Amino acid sequence: MWRYRLAWVTEVVWAIASPEGRAKLRWVQPGGRAESISPATFLAAAKEAATYADHGTGRNVTVGRARLGRAVSRSERTMTRFWRAANALGFSRTRAEGRYLTTAERRAAYRRHGNRQLRMAAQRDLIGLRRRGFVHLPSGGGLKAHEALSEMDKHQRASAQEGAPAPRSHSLDKRLQNQPATSRPGRVIWPREMFEFARDVRTLLPWLRDAHPASIARVLHRAGVTPERWAARDLARRLEQELGFRANAARFGQQSDRPARAFRFMDPNEVSDPLGYTRWLLAEYIDPAEPTLTEDRAEYRADQVQQAVDQLDSADADEARRRERRAERDARLAEQFARREEARAERERIAAEAAQIQAIRAESDAAIARRRPSSQS
Repeated sequence: MWRYRLAWVTEVVWAIASPEGRAKLRWVQPGGRAESISPATFLAAAKEAATYADHGTGRNVTVGRARLGRAVSRSERTMTRFWRAANALGFSRTRAEGRYLTTAERRAAYRRHGNRQLRMAAQRDLIGLRRRGFVHLPSGGGLKAHEALSEMDKHQRASAQEGAPAPRSHSLDKRLQNQPATSRPGRVIWPREMFEFARDVRTLLPWLRDAHPASIARVLHRAGVTPERWAARDLARRLEQELGFRANAARFGQQSDRPARAFRFMDPNEVSDPLGYTRWLLAEYIDPAEPTLTEDRAEYRADQVQQAVDQLDSADADEARRRERRAERDARLAEQFARREEARAERERIAAEAAQIQAIRAESDAAIARRRPSSQS
C-alpha cells in the first residue's frame, strides 16, 4: 500500500536533482520579491506530506501548513513556499482551497472529535511523473533516492523485496513499476500507525535509540500494546508510575529481594539487550486487561463531549421552552387586547344609543310643549 508514496518520493528526489528542477525551487513574486526553498527542506516536507495521502492514488492530502511545518521543524510560511514549488514542479495540485468553517460545521466538528476546529485545510493531490509527462531525469550524480527515504520507507521496501524470485533491475522505471509485495515467512510489514507508534516509543525510551522501529513494533505487538489502545507518551508515563509504585512498596519493606534497578528506568549504557529489557518491562508492569491511560483519557473526553452536547441540547430545549412561553404570553396579551377592544366598542355603541334616545326624548318634549295651550289665554 506504500508503492505510490515510494514512487512519488523517488520521483521528487530525481526531479529536484536536475538543474531544471532546482531552478523551480527559486522564483520571483509578482511584487518583485525573490523567494526560494532549499532542496533538503523540500524533500523533508514532501516525505511528510506523502504520509497523509491515499496510499494507492496519492490523493486527498488535507494536512495543514502548521502541522506539516511542526513535523519538519519549519514555519507555515516555509510550507507555503513548499506547496508553491510543488505546484510549479507539477508534483501537486489543489482540489479545494482551505477556508474557515461555518457555525454549523464547527458544531458538527465539535460533536465528532471534541475539539474546537475553526478552519479546514486545503485538499491537494500528489501527482507522479507518469501522469505529468515529465520525462527529464538525471543519469547520475546529485541527490540519491535512498537519501530521502525514511525508516518506514526502507522497512516497507526491504520487506517487499525480500523473497523475490529474481533480482530486480535498479533502473528508475523498474523501481517505479507496481510490483507485488512479497516477504519471507515471519517478516511482518507493519501498518503505518504501528510503525509510527514504535518510532515514538523509541524516542521516549532512551535505551531503544539504536533499535529499529520494526523490531520495537514486534515487541509491542506481542505484549498487546497497540496504537489503538495506547499513545506512546501514555505508555512511558504508565511505566514510570508503576516503577514508582514498586519503589514505594520496596521502601516500606515489600519486595525487598529485588534489585534497585527493577524500580527505575535503566541507563542505556546498563542495558545489554534493549528489546529484552523492554519486553520484561511490558510483561512486568503492563496488564493488557486493564484500561489504558489513553482509553481513560478518551473516555473522559467522550464524557466531556457528551456533557457539552447535552448542555447544547439542554440550552436548545430551554430556548424552545422560552419561545413557547413567550408565544403563550403573546397570545394571552393579544386575547386581552382583543377583549378590551370589544368592550370599548360596546361602550361606544351604548353611548351612541343613549345619545340617540336622549335626542328623541328632547324632540318629543319640545313637540308636547308646543301643543300645550298657554296658561294666560
